[in-house]
This record gives sequence, structure tokens and C-alpha cells, in this order.
Amino acid sequence: MILSDSISIFSIIITTIVIICMTFAFSFLFWLYSKYKCKVIDLGGEDKKLTAELNKEYEVYCRKTNVEASVEEFIEHKKKQNRLFRIITDIIYSLFILILFSLSCVALIFRVQGQQFYFGNTTYLTIQTGSMSKKNPVHQNLNQLPNNQIKQYALIGIDKVKEQDIKLYDIVAFKHEGAIYVHRVVQILESNGKRAYTTQGDANTGSFSFEIDIPFDNILGKYNGYQSIGLGVILTYLQSESGIIALIFAMLMLVIIDLSEVYITKCYKKRSNFILQHLFQMEGRNEK
Repeated sequence: MILSDSISIFSIIITTIVIICMTFAFSFLFWLYSKYKCKVIDLGGEDKKLTAELNKEYEVYCRKTNVEASVEEFIEHKKKQNRLFRIITDIIYSLFILILFSLSCVALIFRVQGQQFYFGNTTYLTIQTGSMSKKNPVHQNLNQLPNNQIKQYALIGIDKVKEQDIKLYDIVAFKHEGAIYVHRVVQILESNGKRAYTTQGDANTGSFSFEIDIPFDNILGKYNGYQSIGLGVILTYLQSESGIIALIFAMLMLVIIDLSEVYITKCYKKRSNFILQHLFQMEGRNEK
């Protein structure tokens, strides 16, 4: 166990170092690309394309306004367009980062709280094993088992309930030595006004020793019927070391890409204004 934990910590450290190196590498590559792209733009390497685009945009603008606009008016129109475009892209980037950040927070909460997430009187948790995924043909109470099995990796809801609300064959969540188990109640014993519960996974051949005579104080709640395999798989991955690192890397890459786009866009705007002022042939439009 000590060796396994050491290997796990070592793998996390190595993975983190690799992600940091990749982030720096991609940042450097995007910086080089941005510098090269801007140099090409500044030296007129894309003037032909920009001139054609500006001519087309100018003609569209004149048709919409029904006037022969001056270069100055068109430049002001372009500035307003660019500001609007930047606002929209900023909102989209911010939403993406917010979503990734929210997913990271939920994943970390699940991890810190032992695969649990509390919402009012309901606890949501992910099932990591297949002990409740199907009925075992040799299960002692096979004919009495309801058809509400839980798939492995599903996200399920557990409601807090009173002691008298737990009945035979209900599915309950209970704690044992820090771990959470979700199994079915197969026996209820009552002595001196106190209840003790025995549970068993539907797919298991019998009950573990720690599942026999479980006191009510160890029970977190009763399964309320909600399960989502899609959300469960996503959360299971996101709360893993690789999932959390992937989310952080994705957020960093979005920021790097956005900064590169801002730099290149400024170069395009500067060159477009130069073309409009000096190279853009208006064919006497300014005199009209």
C-alpha cells in the first residue's frame, strides 16, 4: 500500500511537470506564430487579401447606408464593428472558462468530500463498483429484489431519512472506515428499541462482515431512484488526477489562444487602417 501510494504521488508530480512544460511550450509556439504573423502583416504580405476584403465591406456598407461614405466614416464604422466583435468573443471565451472552472470546482468538491456533493437534504455521489449493477443468480433473496439496480459509475441521489423510513430491500448508503457503500437492506433486526441493518450488493454472493448489524448512525440515507450514468462518468473522470490537470491545462490554453488572437487582431486593424488611408483606391469617392 505504501509503495502504491508513493507511485501514485510520483505519477501526479511527473504529470504536473509534463503539463507545465507543455503549457510553456505551447505558449512559446503561439508567441512565435503571433510574431511571425504580425511581421508578415506589417510588411504587406496580406495587403492583397485585406484590400479585397475592405473593398467588399465598403461596397456592402455603402449599399446599406445608400450613400457614398468617406474613408473616415468607413473607418469609424469598422471600429464599432471590431468593438462589438471583441465584446462577443470575450463573452464566449469567458463562458468557456467559467464552465471549465465550475467543472473543476465540482470535481474538487467531490474528491475532497469523498465522492459526495450535498444539495439540501440530498447527497449526490458516484458509484465506483458494479456491486449493484445486476442481480446475482445465487443471491439469497433473488426473488424479492426490486428492479432498481444501479449502474457502475452512475451519479445517484441519496436522501436523508428517519430510521422508521428504511424498509426491507431499500437501497441505502452507509459509511465504513471512511469509505461509502451503497447496498440493499436484506435484513432488519430490532432490539431494545434500536434497529440494526444488514446489507448486500445485488451482484454479490453475500454480505461482507462490516455489512452485518449496521447501526442507523452509520447510514447516510436512502437511494431516491435518481441515477445518471453520463454525469457519473464525467464526474468520475474530472475528479481524477488526469481529469483535474486536463481542465487546468484547457483553461490555460484558452487564455493563451485568446492573448494570441488579441495581438494578431491588433496587427490586422493597424494594417487595415494603413490600407484605407494610403493604399485603398477609392476611385474618386472622396471627392464626391
